Amino acid sequence: MRAELKIEAMKWREQGIILNLAVIQVGDDAASLVYVRSKQNLCQQVGINLDLFIFKGTVKTEEILTLLSELNNDHKVHGIVIELPLPPQVDKQRVIASISPVKDVDGLHPLNKGYLLSGKEGLFPATPAACIEILKRSNIEIAGRHAVLVGRGETVGRPLIFMLLKENATVTVCHTRTVDLSFYTRQAEILFVAVGRPKLIKGEMVKPGAVVVDAGINALEKGICGDVDFEAVEETAGAITSVPGGVGSLTTVLLLKNVCRAIQMQQEEREREGTF
Repeated sequence: MRAELKIEAMKWREQGIILNLAVIQVGDDAASLVYVRSKQNLCQQVGINLDLFIFKGTVKTEEILTLLSELNNDHKVHGIVIELPLPPQVDKQRVIASISPVKDVDGLHPLNKGYLLSGKEGLFPATPAACIEILKRSNIEIAGRHAVLVGRGETVGRPLIFMLLKENATVTVCHTRTVDLSFYTRQAEILFVAVGRPKLIKGEMVKPGAVVVDAGINALEKGICGDVDFEAVEETAGAITSVPGGVGSLTTVLLLKNVCRAIQMQQEEREREGTF
């Protein structure tokens, strides 16, 4: 997929366009810094430019909105990412809603959420898209199968529900109020887990031969692990993603694929408006 992305970026370069991603970092949250470095490394590998804008943790909402207005109106910027979390004094919803929907490569703008809900084309979050892509690249059928999703979070679980429905899966959603979680997970032909609880899913909770997709990432003293107890579940599952090295390894690639999709959408929008 990195090779495909590099070819796509090169095609735009041949047209005189250098794909450009703007990343806004607020404060010094350790996890956000890791994600920014990951984006920088991949952009360098595939030939996409990344502009990093750093604000102090004391920044006010209006300062971020001023920058977003400039980036929205800059035709040389094709994608915008706000690294989350934002400090409490910043109005997260105002900030997200102020990103141009056709530059919102994280798929967080209310309009893109609506497109996902209605089954229309838009820019959608990279992590749930990676959950789908990793199955497709592995030639694992989704249509008609019973998919059980553990987790209903805003960035992974909820978007994944509608992505799975679009793929014609039969979807069951479990969450913190679900009684007898194991009863549902043992029914899954494809089990997705995205809750942020280390090694929550044990071997006895998985149907023999099931496909297990772990979208969790947890930092422990011994290193990074997922929401699935990999060693225990690996013996039962028919296929399983690892953490690290599974869904997370695709997420940044799919974010940059969204940059390619975004510039196409921006060109189409300008053509409709007669401003291209």
